[in-house]
Amino acid sequence: MKRFVFFVFFLLVLSINTIFADKNHKDESDKSAPFFKVYVEDETLFLDPLRSSTSIQILDEWGAIVYEEFIPVDQPQLYMIPVDHLPSGSYTVLIVGERMNYEFNFKL
Repeated sequence: MKRFVFFVFFLLVLSINTIFADKNHKDESDKSAPFFKVYVEDETLFLDPLRSSTSIQILDEWGAIVYEEFIPVDQPQLYMIPVDHLPSGSYTVLIVGERMNYEFNFKL
């Protein structure tokens, strides 16, 4: 009987731990989003509003850097990067700033 109670207790602790681990993982992904909107419209990448100095890299689907720039920012502003020169395909934008690291995927 003691083994059965121990087994049930073990399963209960394991399931509670899994629930909290999933909840913590979701909270981390919510926090990783930048403090501004990142979107592609009319073959232009928008960072709106960019609030702090940031390093931007655009990688193609093979991981090669196709665009790289450091953007110094003194005050919040809209920043646009034309991507119309890039061939059709999947791309990843890596945004590294003082208070964040963010990854955004888009297709042209």
